[in-house]
Amino acid sequence: MFKKLACIVLAALCVCGISFALPLSAGAADPAPSAEEERPRAIFLQSVTMTEEGENARFSCLFDKEVSEKAGDLDAKAYFKFNGKSLSDISGSALAYTENAKEIVASVPKGELGDGTVRMNVLGGFISETECVTTVRYIYDFYGSGAGNRIYRSDNMDDYEEVTVTSISVPTVESLNSCIYIYFSDAVTPKKYHDLQWTRSWLISAYGENNKQHPDFSNSELNLLYNYQVYDPQWDFSIAHTLLFGCEDYNGLKAYPANTGNIDMTPKGTVGDIELFDMRQLQESVAQEGVPYLDVNGQPQTRNGSTQPLSVQIHFDENWIQFILKGDARADADLGTVLDAAGEKVEGYPKTFNENLRPDFNQVMAIKVAKGMLLPNGKMVKQDFTFLYNPERKYWRLADSAQAEYREDETLSNQQGYTDAELAQLAKNQK
Repeated sequence: MFKKLACIVLAALCVCGISFALPLSAGAADPAPSAEEERPRAIFLQSVTMTEEGENARFSCLFDKEVSEKAGDLDAKAYFKFNGKSLSDISGSALAYTENAKEIVASVPKGELGDGTVRMNVLGGFISETECVTTVRYIYDFYGSGAGNRIYRSDNMDDYEEVTVTSISVPTVESLNSCIYIYFSDAVTPKKYHDLQWTRSWLISAYGENNKQHPDFSNSELNLLYNYQVYDPQWDFSIAHTLLFGCEDYNGLKAYPANTGNIDMTPKGTVGDIELFDMRQLQESVAQEGVPYLDVNGQPQTRNGSTQPLSVQIHFDENWIQFILKGDARADADLGTVLDAAGEKVEGYPKTFNENLRPDFNQVMAIKVAKGMLLPNGKMVKQDFTFLYNPERKYWRLADSAQAEYREDETLSNQQGYTDAELAQLAKNQK
């Protein structure tokens, strides 16, 4: 019993320890990381070119950052594969840095490559001499000498390492916003990423290489994550479509009258009586910037109808996703009448800028992490995980599990709060 109580206390301390949250505002600066929080910078493979030299095939891998300070062999053959076979298992192979600080060359006997298409993989997790790390698995096909054809996202799930959802945190309110953490069985990103439910053009603009508030971002990194379909709503398997949320009641979930996205707001599924909506649908419910409206005095206003461009935010770090639903719109107090794209009054529309997606936590909620979600470090969710929130017990459970209903352990109550060991000691003292 004492061990059980200790586990409960330890779990409570772990939950309470998660007291930080990434800023809701896309422009807010992150605090400088402590020494223990610093991780290797990500490197991205820009191209691979194959040339033939005698009996060998030479693969030149060019990265976006320097990977070495001088030429020389390196012991990392396990991270380079040819037709499914690790370079470390290919006799006569070689791997070396070159005089070009951004280049690594792999050499393979031509007899090992076969007669058809050659597929080369560079795996995630390779750390270079300059302490940079590859964060995704690269897939290149070769049909002969020359530049390889990069396969950004393979249709074969076996090309990616699996990660599973282990738990979801009890929702909290932070600065009027709902904050929920989704935890995975392993790390899902090499660094902190913000707003990956958004579009490529928005992220490149907001977090480009010259953005001093987010120095860890680079256009090449974001482009690669885009090409792998990790984010941007245009990809069917992006975060925008593979992370879904639903609850019994919240404000919104229909397109704002002036929105031009023409987003289909049909639910993407149900769990019991709870309708699920993906991140693109939730995002569409926010008012567009520049939407005209009438104030409480009936006077037309032309300033931005939305005071926050993101109604939903998805942040990545370590082994979790932070999922935020925006709270009350600060401009609501001044709202009289909502106008549509033509400037006409919208009768019967809620008198709100429709930004308040934060639900009341005293209700059933649902979260689904769908099969096919690819994460920033190249790991993939390979099965659906759907959780339901019990507002009375304040915990999440797998919706399709046969898990018995939670029952409170009444042992301590029956023992007036004493553990078995303490009761034994009390009995001993009374003798």
